[in-house]
Amino acid sequence: MALRLSELLERIRPAGAPGVASDGEQQTDRLTIEETVEVARLLGEYAAEADLEISRAREHAQQLRQEADRQSQRDRADLPDRLAAARIGGESPLARQRDIELARLADQTAHELDRLDAQAALEMPKLVEAAIGLIWEMLEPHGQPGGAS
Repeated sequence: MALRLSELLERIRPAGAPGVASDGEQQTDRLTIEETVEVARLLGEYAAEADLEISRAREHAQQLRQEADRQSQRDRADLPDRLAAARIGGESPLARQRDIELARLADQTAHELDRLDAQAALEMPKLVEAAIGLIWEMLEPHGQPGGAS
């Protein structure tokens, strides 16, 4: 099982929070090769887990869309019969209200799935950028590639 982000950060910075060391604390400017390999492995596990979760969410969203499409097709197929029944007074106001509510819920679900897909697409690059930034902070004395001041 992959680590949670908080666990990953604890393993990356075992000496405490980033920044200037308090009196008596000893910090090194660079991680050892073994620690770097471990950080890379943990980040790889984290990225793989994130990819899996995104994949599952997309798959679930696709299943919901397909079910909504099937329900919509069933509703459209039933529409002529429902209209005929309504014309002769056979459809109750409660049944009409139910149909309106079902259509509203289907539309709301489709919009929410689109929003979740868009949010996942936006968040993944931010997570990767944050992880890369943490690695550079640990590897370079001033947190910049190449050790520039």
